[in-house]
Amino acid sequence: MKRCATLIVSLAAAAGVATSALSEGDAVADAPQGAPILIAYDIVDGQSIPTPLSDLPGDPMRGASIVAAPEKGGCLACHRVAALIDQQPDQGVSGPALDGIASRISEGSLRLQIVNIGIVTPGSAMPAYYTIAGVEPLTPGGAPEPLLSAQEIEDVIAYLMTLDDG
Repeated sequence: MKRCATLIVSLAAAAGVATSALSEGDAVADAPQGAPILIAYDIVDGQSIPTPLSDLPGDPMRGASIVAAPEKGGCLACHRVAALIDQQPDQGVSGPALDGIASRISEGSLRLQIVNIGIVTPGSAMPAYYTIAGVEPLTPGGAPEPLLSAQEIEDVIAYLMTLDDG
């Protein structure tokens, strides 16, 4: 196991792509003053972040709200979730259906894909939800913020892990 920054830099260099994930140390050293400090995480075998980003367990109900909210997660712009069809009838088709995802990949692999899909699939259209590198501040002069907080990532994972094959 290596700290995220070391492994990511190695993977990015090998693939010839830039990376946008940061470990806590990088966030402190490189982020503008006032920027949030991201929780450091370990990537195992380039495929998984097995340890939750938050000390609190994810809440599936909050996760469902984040997945369904276009202004928050925006997941349904590309993906489909049968359980949310009443809330969001116009769902995407460019990404895979998320129904039954827990039977296809591990929780740790899902965490890495949400944190920064570019590590697993360089060039993916899916955004990296837990990084501040390359993110524009929401307000002029403000600090960049990740699209989702560590707790929101865990809430989304908790929800997705409840989905059956619909």
